[in-house]
Amino acid sequence: MNTLIDFLQKTVQTFPKKPALIFDQEVFTYEKLYSSIQSLTLSLSEIPQKTVVGICIENSPEFVISYLGVMNAGLIPHLIPINLSNGKIFEQLKNSNPKLIICSNKLIKKINSIQFNCKKITFLDLFNSKKLNNI
Repeated sequence: MNTLIDFLQKTVQTFPKKPALIFDQEVFTYEKLYSSIQSLTLSLSEIPQKTVVGICIENSPEFVISYLGVMNAGLIPHLIPINLSNGKIFEQLKNSNPKLIICSNKLIKKINSIQFNCKKITFLDLFNSKKLNNI
């Protein structure tokens, strides 16, 4: 079965310099997008397969990279809508039981204010780390 990651792997070989993602004035080529996904996947590589990972990020390249990086690492992405109340987010977290939540810098305060016991990290902190331990 072909996945979106399989498609990206093939496309990066064929069209590495073509635009894959355009956001505001920033252009991600297939090569840059795939490289970013691989970097995030490496950061998540110590987490056991099929672990649920929450993603709370606005529509942005970071959202796409997080979602695909989580999937590529063999983890289960759980998308947390950013416009929900803290109570509704808590209910989603209680039901999905993520071991990690990846947030944007803008939303980390909101997620930290919700009393749910799991590791919370910003996209940039995760992206810049080598490997995430203790999940």
